[in-house]
Amino acid sequence: MAAASSAASLASGPGSVTSSGTPTLDAHVLECASVGAFPTTYTVYVLRVTYRADVWILEKRYREFYALHQRVLAEASVDAGSAAALEAAFPAKKVLPDLRVRARALNDYLGLLVSLVGHESEATRQFLYLPTVDGPPPPVMAAAIAGTDSSSGHTNYHIAVRLAQRRGLYYVKRRFREFKALHSALCDNFNRSKLNPFLGAFPEATFFDRMDDAVVAARQRALDEYIRRVALHPMYGRLPEVLLFLCVAEHAEGGRPRGPYLGAHVDVELPHSRTVDI
Repeated sequence: MAAASSAASLASGPGSVTSSGTPTLDAHVLECASVGAFPTTYTVYVLRVTYRADVWILEKRYREFYALHQRVLAEASVDAGSAAALEAAFPAKKVLPDLRVRARALNDYLGLLVSLVGHESEATRQFLYLPTVDGPPPPVMAAAIAGTDSSSGHTNYHIAVRLAQRRGLYYVKRRFREFKALHSALCDNFNRSKLNPFLGAFPEATFFDRMDDAVVAARQRALDEYIRRVALHPMYGRLPEVLLFLCVAEHAEGGRPRGPYLGAHVDVELPHSRTVDI
């Protein structure tokens, strides 16, 4: 597990865009953490983003902040005064920086960036994974595990998926190793520091008892909770890896939903409102 340098006090700085006194966008650097082993160790900065009612965690390296800064300065919508303020606030490159000092400086810069340009900046929207359409987006889909079957020494998990833009369910069959590959892809992008609680819990792989009924049932419950949360999450649920895993593109338009699945009833409803943290 990566060694983390706590910086919880960083979240006390500016960083909200308000409308009639109601926060709409807030972003902070919470912590910095070292990832990897010497001599390839690098630092990630753990960000907490709040957009309307939704919250998620991101990880960014200094070079990603630097690229963001350059893109923002090049945007036509950023006036000269804002550009000068951002240029003065951005921490300079250093060979051996004090990481806590840099983390505080990046937190202050992020707060200033949100205050000055907010979600009107396309570079900022992409950096923070904000939805491309203004307003709280509906869930793209809801998903749950409807049942399992076993064949050739492995278990298949049948995932029922309901899309927001069409009626009916369709079903996707996935093995545990495919769930694990999806989880690894999400962690590579959003949990290298091992500090993201949303992506921290995942059932461990087993070999000798993987076909045991109790093990399969426990794993099904854990994977069901996992895929429900990922699918409904305001940011993770829109990622290409998740959409591909759940075969969204081939079912989004045209054709009839697959099914019905001849297993137990499963509740896969799209909520009218969604507040999924982290």
